[in-house]
Amino acid sequence: MKTESRSGLITLAFSLSLLCVFAACALLVVIMGARVYRSTAAEMTADYNVRTCAGYVSEKVRQNGEPGAVAAGSFGDGDALELSQSIDGEKYTTYIYTYGGKLREIFARADAQLDPATGQAIMDIASFSVSANGGLYTVSFTDTGGETASVSLYPRCG
Repeated sequence: MKTESRSGLITLAFSLSLLCVFAACALLVVIMGARVYRSTAAEMTADYNVRTCAGYVSEKVRQNGEPGAVAAGSFGDGDALELSQSIDGEKYTTYIYTYGGKLREIFARADAQLDPATGQAIMDIASFSVSANGGLYTVSFTDTGGETASVSLYPRCG
């Protein structure tokens, strides 16, 4: 009789220890999965911010269809992309620039005195620079997470 109760106790202890090992392994898998998810989500956010900025600037340049309408200048906290156009004989300029840690856009008459703080905030950004080499414009930017990218644009106007 004693051997049967002892055998049942050993079987119960083995079953409980096996259950504990399974629970510990399941917990480790969940913890590792959460870490992978967190890092993947952070990378996707950084990539999204960089692609959004590149796509936004590229599309703005593509929309500007007049010859000589794209220029590199300065406005706000540094470099700016200036997109000029004529509407009913009046010259207007769209400035894409940074101010206060944000990529901003402002559209106004070319001769208007503008305050950089009044521009429409597009997204958070750490730095933004524009350089021109002939007709090729290179726009470089760094998002708040430190992800840096650049896009080279050659406006085909006319």
